[in-house]
Amino acid sequence: MKRLVFLAILFLALPRVAIAGEDEVEIYRSEEFTSPGADDNEVLHFVRVFTVNWGLWKQQPRAIPRAKPPLSAVKVLELAEASLDSSDISGSDNLHVTKLELRNQPSRDQAHPDIPVAFYVVTFHVNDNDILRAVLMDGTVLKPQLTKIPTEAKDKR
Repeated sequence: MKRLVFLAILFLALPRVAIAGEDEVEIYRSEEFTSPGADDNEVLHFVRVFTVNWGLWKQQPRAIPRAKPPLSAVKVLELAEASLDSSDISGSDNLHVTKLELRNQPSRDQAHPDIPVAFYVVTFHVNDNDILRAVLMDGTVLKPQLTKIPTEAKDKR
């Protein structure tokens, strides 16, 4: 069973090792989490990385301090839940939101370098797993890329 979990995680992580190419902007990186490896004593380390196309990112509304966000928290939860794959929630009736976070990220837009872009990060918990979604203020829902942290990088910390 551990080998099957390892192979599934490896399958998800390998095609997405590259982070944010020229036309992509990394907007959020989750906390590190672990999963059992193929060997009994092996532990693999991962992060979830959210990237967005630069063209879409620069079109997002800017965050205005103390102003109401353009997208309500209720709508964000609806959009994020609708984006869940049936495989994420199959066999479970205990899906619940554990965190809804409104974040501001530098725009990286030279025309407006000091005005950040706001977006939400939603964390669902189901079947002992956390599922994250980022929701932009235009309603775009982003799924994370699973990125394996190399063992040698872990050893240098």
